[in-house]
Amino acid sequence: MTPTTYASLLKDLQRLEKRVTEAHVALSRSSPRLAGRLGARHTVSETGGRVEDFVVLCARKSAVQFLLRTVYVRVLEDLGALDPPRIRGDRGFATFKDVAPGLGVRAYLKFVFADLSRDFPGLFTAGPDEVGELPPEDLCREVWDLWHHPNRDGVTYDWAAPEAAAASETAAEWRFDSRFLGDLYQDLDAEVRKRYALLQTPDFVERYILDHTLTPALAEFGLEPESVARQGGGVERQTIRVLDPTCGSGHFLIGAFRRLAAAFEATGLSARAACERALDGVWGCDLNPHAVDIARFRLLLEVIARTGDTDAAWLGDLSERLHLTVMDSLVPWEKGGASGEQADLFDQSGAKDRLSKYATAEERAANAAFLSAEGAGGFHVVVGNPPYITPKDVRKRDDYRAFWPDSAAGKYAMSAPFVERFFSLGVPGAYVGQITANSFMKREFGKRLVERALPRVELTRVVDTSGAYIPGHGTPTVILFGQNRTSPRSGTIWAVLGKRGEPKRPAVAAQGLVWSAI
Repeated sequence: MTPTTYASLLKDLQRLEKRVTEAHVALSRSSPRLAGRLGARHTVSETGGRVEDFVVLCARKSAVQFLLRTVYVRVLEDLGALDPPRIRGDRGFATFKDVAPGLGVRAYLKFVFADLSRDFPGLFTAGPDEVGELPPEDLCREVWDLWHHPNRDGVTYDWAAPEAAAASETAAEWRFDSRFLGDLYQDLDAEVRKRYALLQTPDFVERYILDHTLTPALAEFGLEPESVARQGGGVERQTIRVLDPTCGSGHFLIGAFRRLAAAFEATGLSARAACERALDGVWGCDLNPHAVDIARFRLLLEVIARTGDTDAAWLGDLSERLHLTVMDSLVPWEKGGASGEQADLFDQSGAKDRLSKYATAEERAANAAFLSAEGAGGFHVVVGNPPYITPKDVRKRDDYRAFWPDSAAGKYAMSAPFVERFFSLGVPGAYVGQITANSFMKREFGKRLVERALPRVELTRVVDTSGAYIPGHGTPTVILFGQNRTSPRSGTIWAVLGKRGEPKRPAVAAQGLVWSAI
């Protein structure tokens, strides 16, 4: 999807989102049952603020999710994963009208979402913080019309491969890219983006970080770092594993998947087998369930686009095997079972007792197993773009201080404890890379991180990106690279330090003067 087409689609969806939000707000205010359910959700959400504001936020999220669900259907259709199509063309709705002539578009879309929720429950099933109802018929009809008529610029929204000869230049250059889905999620509503710290890493930054983490990790550990014994005899080769503990809608995961899939194909595996092995090596978690659902969907779309295989049984099996989960990765689940000196320090801070209020014993054990890649052997690469915001919830702010006393100090930003957290999640020698706020380098709260936490690992590169133009990153940033080693192999830390910022906003961010110099 070109930037022009994306901008046009975003504008059309934003126009509809405002009106759908208004309809959802009106519904929540007129329905005591709905208002009560959302009010109860506010009590357990730990978001703070007034109930009325939370209800409006739920209405906004519901509007965004409704519009995104129509996008999901359209993309699945264009990639050949839905036959017959549900929204593309008029065949699906016409068949529905034959069966139920008295029902309209609203009822049809509700039927489509319910049908698809069997295969994609996270995407097409309303969450507890959604209104749970579709907008009125007139708005549903406008959304339907959006997908059936060219917009004012004559642009049609289409994700199908060009129907051209395989040898043509157009067909040869076509490649599906799921990035726009993450962009739509964060761009559709500014208030939702701000509240949930949604920020997708630009692809040129993601490539740079993976170049300095996954690439050397492959050279050091290999595609299959170790083997484990199978039940019944034989051995199973374990894939190198990449973790993004703040994965959002999955941009780093997509980049890692593409690289691993290409590497496995280069060994002679079929595209299908290479994708299966690559998915074994991609792990991610995030606190936002909607973002995790999008990441899950994007990985499946990338598999479909790479293999051209739309076999429902195979894709269903893959969806069950994806290593994605919803959790707060800044809660040190695995330390609850720590031993020795680490456990003593953890208990002294009172942190171990705090874990119990975040999840049941079973959930805590599952989270701990996930973050340690139990049964797989740990993570060889840890990358990401953690949130830069300060903790909104007072209780969590104090808990994070107890969990990470060497990095969460004073009026800290969450970027500080995440620096320490990223290193703690890797195996010995794991490669770590993250773009994060540079505020810890300039303010008092970062002193403890620099003096206590960072000396325990091998920091290898500090790249000042505060002067670079990085779309969406209004906060000055720095990229940190290192390895999870207590005994550094080198006494040198490479530093790329800025002299000047961009004289003007570059037309292409990746070609900006500062980024090019980096």
